[in-house]
Parts: sequence; structure tokens; C-alpha cells
Amino acid sequence: MRNKTLFMTAVLAVLMVAWATPAHALAPFVQFQDSEDAGLGYGFGLKHTFLGIVPIVGFDLRASWLHYSDEDKLPSSFETFPLEVAATAKLGIFYGGLGVGYYINSGDFKPDDEVGGFAAAGAGFKLLGLGAFAELRYLLLEPGNGDMSGVGANVGVTLPL
Repeated sequence: MRNKTLFMTAVLAVLMVAWATPAHALAPFVQFQDSEDAGLGYGFGLKHTFLGIVPIVGFDLRASWLHYSDEDKLPSSFETFPLEVAATAKLGIFYGGLGVGYYINSGDFKPDDEVGGFAAAGAGFKLLGLGAFAELRYLLLEPGNGDMSGVGANVGVTLPL
């Protein structure tokens, strides 16, 4: 219960900042996540970036879907629906940040729904009037019945709003 309260407080804080500042960008992305107990997951998501109080600080709201089906590690496939919020600092084309999320799992064999955290580092740049980004991230997620922690990557297109 404490983890869910902490997560909801973080989401509300980011939403309050987002409503007080103009939206910066919407970014659809593909993602890959290598987890300790479930192997490789792949999927897609959407990231909404908000400009922060100072130009180098931003906030992201992220929603995504991941499919895990590693036959060597799992008796059956399952899906994860991460709902995440992150604070980022940007220097030139590079950025880094920390985030927290609530990970909802679905399937016959699945980890418990749980709150987790992540660190991300990436680069964003202009490409043909749009933007693009690529990031590496480390997810720390240990539900009661498994370890979903591991390295992942996101690659997407940034659409300025």
C-alpha cells in the first residue's frame, strides 16, 4: 500500500507541473527489455515530455506495453503494462534521468503487479524536421514472485507540440 501511495503522489506532482508548463513533445517508441527472470521483452509505448521550470529539466509521462515469451525461462508468455513518470536533465543532445513506475502484468504465468524504478540515459536530436531519440535504461523491479530487473533500450520519434 505504501508503494502505491508513493507512486500516486509522484504522478500527481508531475501532472501539476505539466499543467503549469507548456507541453514539449509527444514521442512514440519501440522498446526492448532484458529481465533477469523473464528474458527478453519487446513492445512499444508513448512518452509525453513536459518542459520543466528551468530549460534543462524536464518531466516525462510514459505508458507502454511489453511482451515476454522466452521459452527457456518462462512456462508461458505474459504482458507488462508500465505506467511511468520520470524527471530528466538535458545537456545539449544528451539527457539522463530517474523514474518510477507501476508495472501491471497480465497472462497465465506472470509476476505480481509492482512499483519499480529506473535510470535512463540517452540522446535526442533533430531529423528531417522531427526529432528522434535513443536511450538505454536500467529497470529495478522485483515483484514478490520474480526479478524483472535488467537493461533495456527505447528508440523513438519525437513530435513537437
